[in-house]
Amino acid sequence: MKDEHPIGKKLKFFRQLNGLSQKDLSAGICSQAEISKIENGKTMPTVELLRQIATVLRVPISELLKSDSEHQLEQANILDQKLSTLLRLRENAFDECFHEMKKTQ
Repeated sequence: MKDEHPIGKKLKFFRQLNGLSQKDLSAGICSQAEISKIENGKTMPTVELLRQIATVLRVPISELLKSDSEHQLEQANILDQKLSTLLRLRENAFDECFHEMKKTQ
């Protein structure tokens, strides 16, 4: 089995972050099977398809093209900001912090 390509991993991350199924993401732009192939590293999207996917996901194309280490660092920073905000706003925000951390796994 082929390893996921970084673009596929990021596509899957942002798709899930937006609460979309592969079918939801593919609606009107390609087949669900094409999204699956991209996420599993079996094919690379064209620039036009990547643009359409990024539009649906509401992220810049550059987010999908970032290296894994850049992406992981950025996601850690986002999580840190969310957790800091939750803890500042409420004393008993542990449950929400735990939920946010679980979403990143």
